[in-house]
Amino acid sequence: NQIGNTTTLIDLVNSVTDADGKGIAGVNGTFFAAYSDMQPLGTLIKDGEVVHMANTGSTFSFDYLGGISVDPLYINISGGINNQWEWPNNWYAWNINHFYTDPSAVMIFDINYNGPRPEHTFTSIEVDKNSVTKIVKGGFHIPSEGFLILTNDNTMIDKFQVGIPVDYKTTYFE
Repeated sequence: NQIGNTTTLIDLVNSVTDADGKGIAGVNGTFFAAYSDMQPLGTLIKDGEVVHMANTGSTFSFDYLGGISVDPLYINISGGINNQWEWPNNWYAWNINHFYTDPSAVMIFDINYNGPRPEHTFTSIEVDKNSVTKIVKGGFHIPSEGFLILTNDNTMIDKFQVGIPVDYKTTYFE
């Protein structure tokens, strides 16, 4: 139920119980780096929310009528500051809930992430209840009602200040 957790498929199916009964089948959501950091290698969307983003390969999906499709899906992450989404108040991220060591990466982590929290030199921008609460070098605290931005991009870091409203949105394209 979180990025970074693993279990057998049968245990995952057996753990699902709702008003209609127990789970009877399961689908592996994506491949993951089983021999290193256990991070998924694909895109995962749960209940309409992007919980992990890779922008590679195809996405297996169910529509509201029960139809199935396998298609390429690309996601754009755009952020806004002070409820404005245009320059100079816009920002972007590479991904959601996937740690990169690339110094030019811009990453978002939210409560769906339970993967590795390695030591790093990125600037951590904590956003809780849509407001910046903390900006520090290093650190990996994900607010329970918000998200964490990790980046070394000084142009982007300079846009954020403690107390300002910050949010992001995802858009899909083929």
